[in-house]
Amino acid sequence: MRTISTRCSLVLRISDGFTGRPPSPSAIGVSLLGQTRKPIAKPGGLWVFTDLDGLEVTVIVASAQFIEQKLRIRLDELSSLEPVVPIALLPGPAYPLPTGTTVLEALIRDRAGNLLIDERVDADITLPQTARGRLVAGAAAGMNEIEVMKSGVISPGDWYRISGRDQAASGQLVRILELRDGVRQYRTANPLLAQTTRGDLLLPHMKSATDGRGRLRLVLGQPLPNEAFEIFLSFPDREDQTPIGITLKPSVLNQADICLEV
Repeated sequence: MRTISTRCSLVLRISDGFTGRPPSPSAIGVSLLGQTRKPIAKPGGLWVFTDLDGLEVTVIVASAQFIEQKLRIRLDELSSLEPVVPIALLPGPAYPLPTGTTVLEALIRDRAGNLLIDERVDADITLPQTARGRLVAGAAAGMNEIEVMKSGVISPGDWYRISGRDQAASGQLVRILELRDGVRQYRTANPLLAQTTRGDLLLPHMKSATDGRGRLRLVLGQPLPNEAFEIFLSFPDREDQTPIGITLKPSVLNQADICLEV
């Protein structure tokens, strides 16, 4: 009798970035660009690909409720024992947001006024009251786990900027991979670059991109201030462009038309 074995090549841990919960498998479609191999849906938001060829794949997550995501993944850079990649889906226009949610919709243009398509955008909010959590223990550089007292939703795939209690951001970003052992331990997808301290804050850092119409859409989760606050947009593919600050009103749809300097 011939034995047929399969090799786990890639595991996607997909979450709803607004609620932190796994989306229903029927609400999303997961595929690989240029390949016909289908994933196996597992409980807990896991999607498993087996026996993939090549060193790199592009994952596409499509949905009527969420913004489509395209993610290029180097398979040879993943752990052979746990080839897990987290993805936090961003709510699209059709997502059933609760009343009073803070949203930013902005058109992004170059200095000539042309709309920028598929332009990568990072967003930061630096106010302490917007922190999604506080570290309850320090962690050494190189570690892949942090212990957090939550004050908001934390989802696999989320990015956070670690800020000291003096509100000076250390500059190091962490991406959440999974919740470990109870309610406080989180495993990160990337090792810490510097030592952290008890009381450091996890400030929200969002990564998105403009759509085919040059429009950026960001849905902001709680906690947020009760009064106007500033969000800072930066553009990773434009090194000479300084971050742009935009004042947002809480609990409403904010619209903006942004023209870059470069």
